Amino acid sequence: MHDVLDPRDLVPDEAEQLATSGYSQALPLWQQARAAASAGDLPLLKEIEQSLASLALDATWAYEETSDLEILRGALPARTRPRLDQARTADRIRGAWRGRCIGNTLGKPVEGLSRAEVALYLRAVDQSPQTGYIPLGSPRSPPRTSR
Repeated sequence: MHDVLDPRDLVPDEAEQLATSGYSQALPLWQQARAAASAGDLPLLKEIEQSLASLALDATWAYEETSDLEILRGALPARTRPRLDQARTADRIRGAWRGRCIGNTLGKPVEGLSRAEVALYLRAVDQSPQTGYIPLGSPRSPPRTSR
């Protein structure tokens, strides 16, 4: 299992990220880190980690990758508040609430089933038309063909 806190996973991951993010000097360190991780050489991984921390960004790297929150926010496009159609909003809320109620009433037994499968299931557990919560039926319950 991959453990991001284990140096055998962490150092090769960091080296790979740097090697693909404008620190070309990290490429040989990435290869060394993978070999050291396979061998379980923790002292060598520590050395590689320290070497990675001292690398400089390539002068030819054309991308600025800031971590400054305000700079990142400033780079976002301006957002406009959507206009709400008051007549449709009430209808949409009512529809969402009905959908939630129907979903809760139908419940787990029919989650993920197609419309045809739901109809078959409702007949099989004697809930067609539906009158309440749906019981968990046997997967082999025969469908009722008539009432």
